Amino acid sequence: MIPRPTDERVILQPLPPEDTTAGGIFIPQTGRKRTHRGRVLAVGRGKVTERGVRVEPSFGVGDLVLYAEYNNEQPVTREPEGPVVLLIDDVLAVVE
Repeated sequence: MIPRPTDERVILQPLPPEDTTAGGIFIPQTGRKRTHRGRVLAVGRGKVTERGVRVEPSFGVGDLVLYAEYNNEQPVTREPEGPVVLLIDDVLAVVE
């Protein structure tokens, strides 16, 4: 069960780090870096501006997104690779 995030939050499932390079070289687990890509599981209603206007996010459930490396992510479960909660502003791009 996925909880419903509040207004300016999004719940993402981070993608696991790549285990091979584009050229096919195996990367050992100690050398793998986090990808900062994830699949959107749930989205809040959007951010409210100072004037009281709600700005809806430009992505939706199921989209693959890139998010900021330095963010204030909070885990949803105790699993190390489990879903995380981020601010909508931390989502940088939608991967088409």
